[in-house]
Amino acid sequence: MDSKDSSSLDSVFTEAGKLSESGQFYDSEKLYTHFIEELTSGSDSNRPEMAPMLALAYNNRGQQLYRQVEFKRAIADYTQAIQYQDDLAIAFYNREIGRASCRERV
Repeated sequence: MDSKDSSSLDSVFTEAGKLSESGQFYDSEKLYTHFIEELTSGSDSNRPEMAPMLALAYNNRGQQLYRQVEFKRAIADYTQAIQYQDDLAIAFYNREIGRASCRERV
């Protein structure tokens, strides 16, 4: 990935965060999805230095899904975040909140 691509992806990640802060959860989710797809496609996808950004992107997309009451999908994203970075405490916390929310809806 060249620096132009990296800069563009940084902009996508930043914009997704801004959309989330303004309550535009669906649009934010779509940008995080784009970010994840770009990082996981191609030959660069298995580079270890990508793991922290992917972990954050999955966690953040999970938050957008949670806010849309898509608890099971959110839990899947939190789990994916943990697989990329197994010490990302917020992903563990969010996953348990998601699991509790699923139990409450039953």
